[in-house]
Amino acid sequence: MAQVKAVPTGFHTLTPHLTVRDADKALEFYKNALGAEVLHVARMPNGKVMHAGLRIGDSMLMLNEESPEYGALSPLSTGGTGVTIHIYTEDVDAAFNRAVSEGARSHVRRTVLQRNGHDVKVGIITVPSFYQDYDASRAGAKDYRSTTRDVQRLIGELKKDGAEVLIMDLRANGGGYLPEAESLTGLFIDRGPVVQLRDTTGRIEVDDDPDPSVFYGGPMIVLVDRFSASASEIFAGAIQDYGRALIVGQQTYGKGTVQNAHPLNYTIFGRKPELGQLNVTIGKYYRITGESTQDRGVTPDIALPSLIDANEVGESTRDRALPWDHIEPATFRIEGDLKTTAASLEKLHAERTANSADFRYLHDDIAALDAMRSQKTLSLNLKTREAERKRLESERLERENAWRAAHDVKPAKSLEEIKDDAAAGILLDEASQIAADLAVASAHRAAPTQARRVN
Repeated sequence: MAQVKAVPTGFHTLTPHLTVRDADKALEFYKNALGAEVLHVARMPNGKVMHAGLRIGDSMLMLNEESPEYGALSPLSTGGTGVTIHIYTEDVDAAFNRAVSEGARSHVRRTVLQRNGHDVKVGIITVPSFYQDYDASRAGAKDYRSTTRDVQRLIGELKKDGAEVLIMDLRANGGGYLPEAESLTGLFIDRGPVVQLRDTTGRIEVDDDPDPSVFYGGPMIVLVDRFSASASEIFAGAIQDYGRALIVGQQTYGKGTVQNAHPLNYTIFGRKPELGQLNVTIGKYYRITGESTQDRGVTPDIALPSLIDANEVGESTRDRALPWDHIEPATFRIEGDLKTTAASLEKLHAERTANSADFRYLHDDIAALDAMRSQKTLSLNLKTREAERKRLESERLERENAWRAAHDVKPAKSLEEIKDDAAAGILLDEASQIAADLAVASAHRAAPTQARRVN
């Protein structure tokens, strides 16, 4: 009998193994951004990645597609925290620019909805991070990449297409380069402060909109979730404080601290690159209203359900997280009052989703995931585990087919026919409905009132 090797050739005894959503997209990112070599890919009957091995330099990495029915959940589903992977490369700037170009690209979608017999065109811009090609900018390049420049270009395209309302999708945007959050805010306000920073000495610095003009002044929604953090919260908070947009989704992460990185590479014993760096908190960010984004994040004007467990994800879940506090507000002029509009749109949202098959499907998925999260024990009996897996598969297939029946779609015969991104699509669809309602409400507010002559 041939001997089976426990550790595949080229792999280490301890090799990182990632469970991700959309493994094919992850493989493409690692190839294009980091020059990874894909060694092998094993697929499920539905074509999804069951197991893949890849090499980045002299290191190995394994990954697979998220499969809840088999208990394989990504950190996005389990509420886990991020993991930092250090990659050593000869040309750090080139690797960084490839990663920015490959993974942090803002992109656009369009949808058309009916309101009162008329079409309402909704433009959707996804912003996965706040990025800038810093070296190209410093070198004076005219075509350097940045979040603000990309979004400005995409808004221009949407304007040409006749979009009447805009959605800025910041879900899972963990932040990035702060000046980009400030300049992006500047596209939507005339002038004024964007964020305040207080350091450990109590000194307060106010950062203003760098461009005193408005590029887009129309109705807008900012879509967020629990993974929207740091610079995303600064942008969403400022846009909310100015009354420029409605915040829709889930309460954000609550990352409102400022850190400085101190490399530990050099010691009295010489250069030690493996020592890494020490991150020291030197201050906190505050909204222009004086409220910190730390711990509490940004509260949406209209809340949407989420598969992300707020009790497991966010600064408020950390034992030693700095608390929320506030300082004096900055001087600014509110550009719009959306409180009344938010209340009326929330009522329309509640009526629309009360008997929605989409939201029933979403709530059932959340309940099933919560049940899995709350499970504290796991049987080691093979028959028990197999029975549990079959039960979970059967329940998921039942939920899927209930949703399909409501939409007159052919029932699925197996889990291989189910898409894993249904929840994200349902939330974006509802955000689009809210955006269409906002466009109608904004048009009514802007319409001139006709004086009536009284005889």
